Amino acid sequence: MKTTRTSLSIDSELLKMASNRAKEDKTSVSSVMRILLLDYAIGEIKIGARVNPKIRGEIIKVDRITRDLMNGVLKNWNEKSKK
Repeated sequence: MKTTRTSLSIDSELLKMASNRAKEDKTSVSSVMRILLLDYAIGEIKIGARVNPKIRGEIIKVDRITRDLMNGVLKNWNEKSKK
């Protein structure tokens, strides 16, 4: 298989964590990226929203004017998303 070099912009802390984990697994970050990319390409990995149990929603009471403003922004966003 012919290979092509590429580069990625990755958060330095994330790269450090991934590098440490790869060393524990006696591999490299490059190998991990190739495995992940292959699995993604053949449909073994699905990309989408993830639920983080550490993040919790909070109900915040707002006045009517603020609520109406927020609803207007959401309505505009939804209309743009349909296009």
